[in-house]
Amino acid sequence: MKNKESAHRVQKLRKALGLSQEDFARLLGLAFQTVNRWENGLAAPSGLADSLLESVGKIVASGRSAELIEEFRSGALGAGSSKAYHRIFSMAFGTPPPVPAHR
Repeated sequence: MKNKESAHRVQKLRKALGLSQEDFARLLGLAFQTVNRWENGLAAPSGLADSLLESVGKIVASGRSAELIEEFRSGALGAGSSKAYHRIFSMAFGTPPPVPAHR
């Protein structure tokens, strides 16, 4: 049951952003196969991936999807990096982007 609920949630988020599975996976820093398995109910996100999906959901709900997509398409997020995760988190929860520990 959890996989089916997750499948619907992931697909709904991805479609709200207007992304293919491949682009959604890149945005999240994951392999295409991972998103595909989630959407087909063969696996469910856990841990960090689940919190990342929650953050994306908050961005969609806040109406800031276009900003996220613009940053993703421009390469400003550095998709797949910790920079992308921190930016997505900061957009979702309104916190300033974290300052890198070292330069």
